[in-house]
Amino acid sequence: SRQGKKISLRGRTIKVSNEDIRGEGQFDLELGGGPGQMDMQFAFFDGNGKQIARYLPAGILRPKTYDWLVMALQDGFVPEGQLLFKGNFRDFPFRNGEGVFITRFTARDVLLKYGKGWPAIEGLSGEVEFRNNSMNIVANGGRIYDSRIEGGEVSIKDLFAARLLIDARARGPMANVFSFLSDSPLGVGKEQILNDLEARGNSKLTLGIDIPLSNKLAPEVHVNGHLDMAGGSIRFKKQDLLFNDLAGQLKFTEKSAHADDLTASFDRVPVNVNAHTQTDGHINVLVEGVLPATSIVRYLEPHIQKHFAGESLWLASLTIPPMGKAGHGYPHLSLQSDLVGTSSTLPSPLFKEQEVAWPIQVGLYLGRDELQQVSIDLKNRLSTQVELAASGGAAIKRADIRLGSARAALP
Repeated sequence: SRQGKKISLRGRTIKVSNEDIRGEGQFDLELGGGPGQMDMQFAFFDGNGKQIARYLPAGILRPKTYDWLVMALQDGFVPEGQLLFKGNFRDFPFRNGEGVFITRFTARDVLLKYGKGWPAIEGLSGEVEFRNNSMNIVANGGRIYDSRIEGGEVSIKDLFAARLLIDARARGPMANVFSFLSDSPLGVGKEQILNDLEARGNSKLTLGIDIPLSNKLAPEVHVNGHLDMAGGSIRFKKQDLLFNDLAGQLKFTEKSAHADDLTASFDRVPVNVNAHTQTDGHINVLVEGVLPATSIVRYLEPHIQKHFAGESLWLASLTIPPMGKAGHGYPHLSLQSDLVGTSSTLPSPLFKEQEVAWPIQVGLYLGRDELQQVSIDLKNRLSTQVELAASGGAAIKRADIRLGSARAALP
């Protein structure tokens, strides 16, 4: 109908369909004599997730937000959904509640590429809702690698100053967590240590990611999460150092990691593990336990190993450098003990009784593919610097051994 400049259109039981989707609904539309307004309700079915870009309101979204939606929401199937629009066109997208715009649908088998350089979420299922100027996805299934997503939420509170918030809970092989770190921006600068790690067993990951999508926001990505372990293992492959029965929680952000009172076993001996990030960005992992002498001298020749017996309290300190720092960039492992409880029947000056304290410190870098340097300092008794080939059975390339208080130095 028409009254002066005002045109009113009414549609009832409207049915539409194409190769992407089909739907039905009704609308009341008023044009002319003002900004125009509409009251529309539609139900839609059998949507093709690959074609979502065709139906996004590109004209009103910020370019960066629109580009993210096109990149992120790929593939998938929409069995059913609803659309509601009520209000003046001038006020859309109703940031202050002047009207109502809701698109709500069920999604299955969605491929969500939420951020450049981040591992995608595959097979995502859940409920998707666009409400006025916001987006929210409540996930009830999906996977990252072989880890199953047990629940989570992906949201943008304001599509016009967009900040993507991801909260997810996943359960699966602990190796997937290290793959996630390696394949995401979190692994930049940590390639050496991540490639040297081998994880087994299952874990539960709780992860929060904050990614700015608007040029109005600072570009930094923020990450906050924790990894719950119960019985898995981690091995440093090059050094064949294996920690079994890992239990506890590791907390991390995009800049730091820390863990208090993790438990594990090394050579079937219980040890305690703590990890913290220092103010300069170095991550320091402390492992403490009473270890038998056989565990410490395992890499020595058998005819030397037989001279050691007993057990002592050892403290291992693994220092992982931050990314972007100058220098070698390799994690450093330091071992310390007073050797009380360990005996040696080697000839003097290396003969030792169990109750006597002999402070010792051993140091080496992990993850190197080239020559490896190992230092041993047995206070006032022995100082050693050894250079080993990292491959080929750890053959000695160079060495300097000093008895007494003199310090060794490689020639």
